[in-house]
Amino acid sequence: MTTCTDCSASWSGMRAAHCAGCHQTFATVADFDYHRSGRRSAPCDAPAAIGLAPNAHGYWGIPNPEEDTTT
Repeated sequence: MTTCTDCSASWSGMRAAHCAGCHQTFATVADFDYHRSGRRSAPCDAPAAIGLAPNAHGYWGIPNPEEDTTT
């Protein structure tokens, strides 16, 4: 388990990535890169605003239609 020293968020997994700028955790490095693409003036895009959704672990990523995130 890894913990951010600035926000105390914890995550695990070889593919997960945590952003030191906005302190959101992403399911993959590709999802992290997508939120940092600079489409707006801020360095980080809000995950929900660009179509990412939290998975079962609470990590932001491309939505999986087979996974229900509403419960």
